[in-house]
Amino acid sequence: MVEATVSPAKVMANTSSVSELKSACDKGLKELLTARGYEEMHTHTDVKLVLGYIGVVFCAIDFAYSWKYPFDQTKWFSYISVSVYALASALALVYSYVVQRDTFFVGYNKAKGHIVSAGSCTRRNEPTYRLTLTT
Repeated sequence: MVEATVSPAKVMANTSSVSELKSACDKGLKELLTARGYEEMHTHTDVKLVLGYIGVVFCAIDFAYSWKYPFDQTKWFSYISVSVYALASALALVYSYVVQRDTFFVGYNKAKGHIVSAGSCTRRNEPTYRLTLTT
């Protein structure tokens, strides 16, 4: 069986900017993995979206409740909704730093039953691009 070779589009970037090179390499690798049959899994994005929506829903309910009733009757719910919003935002931040870290692509290949994770990072004032591929 012959495997088709895939050539991704040419990536253009400013070679004087490490952050622009990082973004271009990340985008190019993402396109290459997608072309190789890896379907992107959006688990990290979904978790952060759910946490954000929880906070927004509580604040929207608080707004509607405060619109109908005076502040003295609704301030207890305002305390709760602001606390839930702050907690959800803090959890999203912790999730980004602890779980997601520098990961920019998580893909699943159905044909091979294989998961690939790609992450990259650069340090300030250092011209080094670090790439991590995990299978």
